[in-house]
Amino acid sequence: MIKAALAIFDEGCRVKPAGKLYLVIALLGVPLTLFEIWFALLGSMQPLTLAVVFVGVLYTTTFLTVSSTQKNRHLTLLDHALAVLSFACSVYFIFQTPRYVEWVAGISEFTALDLTSGAAFFLLTLELTRRCVGFGLSVVVYALLAYLFFGHQLSGVLAHREFTPAFFIEQMIISINGGIFSGPIQVVAAYVFLFILFGNFLAETGGGRFFFNLAALFAGRRVGGVSKVAVVSSGLFGMISGSPAADVMVTGSVNIPIMKKMGYSAVFAGAVEAVASTGGSLVPPVMGAVVFMMAEFTGIKYVDIAKSVVIVCLLYYASIYFQVHHRSARLGILGLPKEQIPSIGRVCRDGWLYAIPFALLIWLLLAGYTPGYAGALAVLSMIAVSWLRRETQITPRRFVAVCVNACCALGPLIAAVAAAGVVMGVLNLTGVTGKVSSVMLAITGGNPFFALIIAMMITVLLGMGMPVIAVYAMVAVLIAPMLVEMGLPVFEVHLFLVYYSVLSAITPPVAIAAYVASSIAEASPMAIGWQAVRLASVIFIIPFIFVYEPALLLKGDWRQILLTAATAFIGVYFFALGVEGWYKGALAWWHRVLLLAAGLFSVYPGWLFNIAGIILGGGLILTRHGAGLPLPAWARRNGTMK
Repeated sequence: MIKAALAIFDEGCRVKPAGKLYLVIALLGVPLTLFEIWFALLGSMQPLTLAVVFVGVLYTTTFLTVSSTQKNRHLTLLDHALAVLSFACSVYFIFQTPRYVEWVAGISEFTALDLTSGAAFFLLTLELTRRCVGFGLSVVVYALLAYLFFGHQLSGVLAHREFTPAFFIEQMIISINGGIFSGPIQVVAAYVFLFILFGNFLAETGGGRFFFNLAALFAGRRVGGVSKVAVVSSGLFGMISGSPAADVMVTGSVNIPIMKKMGYSAVFAGAVEAVASTGGSLVPPVMGAVVFMMAEFTGIKYVDIAKSVVIVCLLYYASIYFQVHHRSARLGILGLPKEQIPSIGRVCRDGWLYAIPFALLIWLLLAGYTPGYAGALAVLSMIAVSWLRRETQITPRRFVAVCVNACCALGPLIAAVAAAGVVMGVLNLTGVTGKVSSVMLAITGGNPFFALIIAMMITVLLGMGMPVIAVYAMVAVLIAPMLVEMGLPVFEVHLFLVYYSVLSAITPPVAIAAYVASSIAEASPMAIGWQAVRLASVIFIIPFIFVYEPALLLKGDWRQILLTAATAFIGVYFFALGVEGWYKGALAWWHRVLLLAAGLFSVYPGWLFNIAGIILGGGLILTRHGAGLPLPAWARRNGTMK
């Protein structure tokens, strides 16, 4: 009975467009792409208009590419009807945007046609969320809707005033403080789409292979070279794609088979790819476009955010790099064969054309141009330089294919972000955010550290199976105000939430990056997910550190920044040794426990802890070189790593 009840939240099945369906999506996707580029470079219309056009097209294409249930692998008449209804409602909204921009709640007239089309579009949003995102987010949305419509019957702190359906629909369609077309969707429409498009053009022209060759040049010769190449190449591509799943699909199709061939288990190969791809959303300057959403919520300049996360990003990838190094040493896996490592000349010859749009993108962003302007010019430059080589040319046919693929891939993102807008609207109407803050203050006793732990758990749970941007948009409204109210800095709080929104992609049971990696590695997604968490174990601690030690975010005196960064990297190394259990041989269990403690002490804010951690960890490492004191008999047994 419970299973049957939960079945109503089952996701739909992806339908690959072909024939007439492909033509229909192309007729929608190509004009949308051109319109987005025009808007970014020359457009002066209201952001609401862009959002309505963007959402209308993508709702239509998503209903045509995602069936109603997993069992239905073909589109039905209902799917086509919902697509037509989505298009019709959005056309109506486009013509009404001049009214909506000047809207004054309670004064402007909300007509019957506004109500009808708004209600239809809201129901379409709920259905699209179910099809594309599934159980987790759908339950959150329906629970909040139940509270909104029936919460006035409650008593005490949970009670709120009564809302009519007409007023609710008005807020969901027109309000800028929460609703389908509010800030999150506008950011995705104005900025994120162009960066996803850039990533698709990059993949279409062979960018995945270029990143592999570039990483192989610098890391391929070292112990475990192939796994280190996977870490570097996945991080670089993930910076642009902004989607862990998309990154795993592009770079993992190259990296995972090679890792398996070199001797890594399928589970470990999939986990390395999953955790490295997930971290791409933390790599500046693009940060998978979530940085633009953070700038929207905090009012902090994009450039300031991108510069501040450099050390944190390096710590993320250093922790993975250290672990794969020692796992490779344990397995006896050396670097890539010499013939598989490209020369500098070959990398430059094959990849120089990718450097042009990348350099242009980074320069424009750092120079202060809008992300949309930078993304649009990067897309155009990518198309232009592709014609300098026959095999990379973006021909009209390939251009159409990229537009179609982008529209199909954006379905889950647009559904999740629209639903996040609904959640934001309900939270604002009912005042849930303030009530959550009161409850959290009571539970934690006003202790910020305990509040951060709860915030981490909520973010990871909400983020299971959801795009990073949508997760962050929800927790930025639900949790961030409470943490700031406790006295924590705004920037550190929002970056903390971004960090765990990203890590939710590798956290079981719904680890979306692990599920995609499992299809390539041919291994259990749960096993890959837990192995990914093990690889990222120290990474789950880092956000707590930078909240209390802002030097990790390049704040403060440069000497303090350098010393803090140095102790953090040392601590990450000790922790990686403890997790892997290998340094010039297998480590005993007590050796591993002490190394984990040394790692925690080294990254913990406070010089006494740092000095103690470095002495402890350094002493333990020296014992592996025979330079320490003789070990007691009980400690001479070597442990083995399971």
